[in-house]
Amino acid sequence: HDCHVPRILLGDGMAPHDMSSSEPRYDHLAFSGVEGLVSSKERRPFRPSGGGGNNGKTTLNVEIFGSDASTSRSGTPPSGASDDSSWPYLLFIHGVCESAETWTVQNLAKAARDNKWRLAVLELEGHGLSTGKRSVCGSFSRLVGHVNDFASQIVSDSDAMIPFALCGASLGGVLAAYGADYIMKSGSEKMKKNFIGVIPIVPAVGVAPEAVPPAPIVGALRILAAIAPSTGFL
Repeated sequence: HDCHVPRILLGDGMAPHDMSSSEPRYDHLAFSGVEGLVSSKERRPFRPSGGGGNNGKTTLNVEIFGSDASTSRSGTPPSGASDDSSWPYLLFIHGVCESAETWTVQNLAKAARDNKWRLAVLELEGHGLSTGKRSVCGSFSRLVGHVNDFASQIVSDSDAMIPFALCGASLGGVLAAYGADYIMKSGSEKMKKNFIGVIPIVPAVGVAPEAVPPAPIVGALRILAAIAPSTGFL
């Protein structure tokens, strides 16, 4: 199982963030201050468009991992640090009850850095620093809209023709597949030209019939799922 590190929620009243800005909103970036781990170099929260069912209050957080460049507000990289502005992007979407601070993200961040790729991690609504009820994913179509906006924001953020790929684990794997379909059918020409492909990691595509519990248990779980998040029971 992945290791989840609790994170501080972004305020609902936060103004929309310019994706081109590298100015961090908080001092604590993902994995920062932990010796031996690759930490996020910048944070890019943004507000999804109406396509993601945004009510004007939703803010989604994105953590960017890259070279060993400085994460200071001055933006001045330390001596010997690599300029990663031309590195391709791996856009990652996590699973339920996860965030940008899991072992999956850490392993991807190390692999991406070693192979000169940048890693952009979307924290789903209700997860990590993104707003919303804690660990509640809401409608699937809403999440797909958020992933589409995530990809569009990252691509439009760069003036250069930077290649990128989508990747996701569990629920994120399915969302990445839907995001790839959106890019190929409805994405901008820039997105289509730069898109390399999609990498679903153990995507949650369904449940084996024999693994489904008896109807009474399913009914009880549905009631609990509707009540527990709003009461703070779980």
